[in-house]
Amino acid sequence: ELLELAKLDPLVSGVVGFLKIDAADAISHLDGYESLPGYEYLVGIRDIAHDYPDENYLSKPQVIQNVKELGKRGFSYDLLTKTPHMNAAIELVKSCPDTQFIIDHISKPYIAKKEMQPWAELLKTLAGFENVVIKVSGIFTEADWGSWSYDTFKPYLVQVTEIFTPARMMFGSDWPVCLLAATYKQTIEIMEKFTENFSNNEKENFWAKTAISSYGLKVNNS
Repeated sequence: ELLELAKLDPLVSGVVGFLKIDAADAISHLDGYESLPGYEYLVGIRDIAHDYPDENYLSKPQVIQNVKELGKRGFSYDLLTKTPHMNAAIELVKSCPDTQFIIDHISKPYIAKKEMQPWAELLKTLAGFENVVIKVSGIFTEADWGSWSYDTFKPYLVQVTEIFTPARMMFGSDWPVCLLAATYKQTIEIMEKFTENFSNNEKENFWAKTAISSYGLKVNNS
C-alpha cells in the first residue's frame, strides 16, 4: 500500500519497507516486491531488531549475508536498535562496507533514565564507518511522556551532533508513534530550536540532503 501511495502522491519520494532480515528467504521476498505497483519507490529495508530478545540478532551470518545483498542491489538498511543491540550493529556494519546504513531514532538511548553511556561510545564507533548516517527521531517516546522539555533532549542532540556532524544527520518525525508523547507541531518545534544555530548548509543537510543522498531519492524541486 505504501509503494502504491508513493506512485500516486508526489509528496512521497521513497519507501523503506519491512523485511525479516534473518530469514533464509528474505531476498526472495524482496524479489516478490518487484511485481507491486510503485516498486521503483522502494529505497531501503528495515527490521525491528530492537524488539527481538536476541541482542546479537544483527550479527547473525544470515543477516550479514542478506544485508550485503541489499547493498549490491542499491538498497539501504535502517538500523532500528537500542543500546543492547549496538555491538551487533557494529559487527554488521563492519561486515557490509558497500551497504548504506541509517541509524533510526539515534539508537533509542534511555532518555527517561538519563542514560548517556555506553550509548554514546557505541555511537562513536558506528560513526567511524563512512557508510553510516543517523536519523534524529524517536526521542520523545524515550523520555518521560508526561514531563519533558527541550533541555531533556539537548544533551543527546548535542552528543549526536558532535559525533556525526550535521553533514551526516537527517530529520525524522517518527509520526505517528511520536504522538504518544508529543504533537507533530512540538516535534518540529524542538528540532527547529535544535538546529537554529546551524549554518544554512547544515540545515539543508539535516532537513533534506542527507536523506536524499542516503536513500537515493529522486526529488522534484519544482
